[in-house]
Amino acid sequence: MPIRFRAKSAIAALCAMVILLGGCSKANDHSQEMDSNVLIHFDKQDRQRMNQFIERADEGKFDYVLAVISSFEGGKVIYDLISDQQDGKLHVTIDDTRDAYAGMNKGQKKYVCEDIGWAEAFGSEKVRLSGCDGAEAEGFLIGFGK
Repeated sequence: MPIRFRAKSAIAALCAMVILLGGCSKANDHSQEMDSNVLIHFDKQDRQRMNQFIERADEGKFDYVLAVISSFEGGKVIYDLISDQQDGKLHVTIDDTRDAYAGMNKGQKKYVCEDIGWAEAFGSEKVRLSGCDGAEAEGFLIGFGK
């Protein structure tokens, strides 16, 4: 009788461990999904995510992307892009407060833009914004290598 009880206990313990470990692996998959809104490598995966953002913005759907770019000196510049489905515009915040060499005018700059797309500039494809309030002309934000 004691052997049967131990076998059942061992099987129950193994089942509990499998369920617990299975839940942990699902949590890891979810964290990767959550990180897809943050662009830091500007590789093929980040380019695909930015392309998805541009498509959703063109369709007037809500989307959000945060791009973190290192300056030449190593400081970070953060680009916060929100496609707003209510007004159909793009809300852009450029934050260079973490870049020690950003100059006298460093801080958070906010723009509301009409259009976003891709453009060729300086030997790479860049994200182009146009029709922005507070900006004199269209501007290029983020570059992706070919």
